[in-house]
Amino acid sequence: MSVSRRQILAFGALAGCATAVPGPLRPGSAADLVLVNGNVVTMDPRRPRASAVAIRDGRFTAVGQDADVRTLGGEVVDLGGKTVLPGFIDAHIHGASSGRINLLSVDCAVETLAELKERLRRRAREVPPGTWITGDKYDDTKLDIRRPIHRGDLDEAAPDHPVLITHIGGHHCFVNSRALALAKVTRETRDPEGGRIERDTAGEPTGVLHEKSMDPVVRLVPPASRGEARRAAIWQLKEFAKAGLTSVHDADASAEDVRAYLDAHLAGELPIRVYLMVQFAEIERLGHFGLRTGFGDDRLRFGGVKLYTDGAIAGRTARLSKPYVGRPDDYGIMTVTQEELDARVLKAHAEGWQVGVHANGDVAIEMVLTSYERALRAHPRPDPRFRIEHCTLVNPAILKRMKALGVIPTPFCTYVWQHCEKWPAYGEERLEWMFAMRSFLDAGIPVTGSSDYIPGPFPPLLGIQSCVTRKGKDGKVWGGSQKISVEEAVRCYTRHGAYASFDESRKGAIEAGRLADLVVLGADPFKSAPDAIKDIPVDGTMVGGRWAWRR
Repeated sequence: MSVSRRQILAFGALAGCATAVPGPLRPGSAADLVLVNGNVVTMDPRRPRASAVAIRDGRFTAVGQDADVRTLGGEVVDLGGKTVLPGFIDAHIHGASSGRINLLSVDCAVETLAELKERLRRRAREVPPGTWITGDKYDDTKLDIRRPIHRGDLDEAAPDHPVLITHIGGHHCFVNSRALALAKVTRETRDPEGGRIERDTAGEPTGVLHEKSMDPVVRLVPPASRGEARRAAIWQLKEFAKAGLTSVHDADASAEDVRAYLDAHLAGELPIRVYLMVQFAEIERLGHFGLRTGFGDDRLRFGGVKLYTDGAIAGRTARLSKPYVGRPDDYGIMTVTQEELDARVLKAHAEGWQVGVHANGDVAIEMVLTSYERALRAHPRPDPRFRIEHCTLVNPAILKRMKALGVIPTPFCTYVWQHCEKWPAYGEERLEWMFAMRSFLDAGIPVTGSSDYIPGPFPPLLGIQSCVTRKGKDGKVWGGSQKISVEEAVRCYTRHGAYASFDESRKGAIEAGRLADLVVLGADPFKSAPDAIKDIPVDGTMVGGRWAWRR
């Protein structure tokens, strides 16, 4: 772990300061800031609507009507009738790493192979021969050639550079001949356990690598500099703030990510709150410092441990109990055995970590639930709040087991909209049990709002619309039985997101004593046409009583 002991001690000092913050303040105490003339949707069932809020020392001190709240003093901001909601929480996103991708890699979100090659050629002219060229956001279903790119395409664009392009789903990549040679991947190379090397009819690697077969290439790519990583993390969090996000759960945070966040936080530059879901590989080294779930402060805190079981939904490699449509022998990819998963879950759980496991297909989800049941029997612990990251394809038996264990799912909320070209591979019947927001809520499971950005767009208003309408970009309804209401979708992006990080008494509602995180919208999503929710402007985002962004 490349985080220094000095950083940890300094962060610990910040955390110690956080514990000294007084508890919830009494409604009616004096304010630093008063927001009036608003349409305040509190998500507090005891007072669902208000017109004004008062803030002191980064927390709400009063919520009510203008005449009452104005008497508390402080700076007064007239909202002009705009709608105010609790700050949105994305419970599964990639912040620091997405910032590095957006600022340092080639953007491969294009519609033609010609444009993709031109972008790679442009980067090849900018850097010396032999320098790695990386790209991201490539999506085979949106490219004109209607086939995956292969090493020949990349060789033509950048023959003198090793090239690695990552699929938008994040679970497979595309490399050129130079990259394959540097990684020593040849026709004699066997598929690793939990991975697959695509090959042509002659047995030669095509340059398409799935899951663990990516590792030999990925580890050769030089990391960003420390300064670049810090700047990229700050830039990405500011972009999230523009969409109304006030808290994110960074799922699968690497050592590089953790250091970037620490550097930014110790410099006072984190614009929004971050809950770290660290990579399993890091917990032993973190344990030497006594770090586990809950260490930190209200701006940056160590949360859970992130593990993996299967492939991707966008990449069509999730492990399913029935084959993909039109591919009778393809059930997806598992990346671990049950025994391996059991051991990893038990280790993290026993050491005091919240555990979140990536599982998309129903087979993978069943495996995770089995591991959780075994870990709890071995080490009983009250309220571990196990999570299943994505938890895409479920069934009634899975829902029953999840409810019994108190497991929290973090589905892709923007996927129905963004990836509609991929849904025929799953079939209409299966879509009725994917991203199953209605079923989770009906089962009493506190499902969250999340995007998995970069694979899914991060604007929470798009996620809310997608959950409400279940419409793709193509205008078609996919899995219509899983529609939920606007109020339910907002609750997933606020109260439920807070619950997933043990913050249910601090975030998720506009209520006296809670952290003063809110978003100001240009229209009321409860009164807007469902298909127009994504277009509502975000006029301001406030974190701890300070504007993180204003239009």
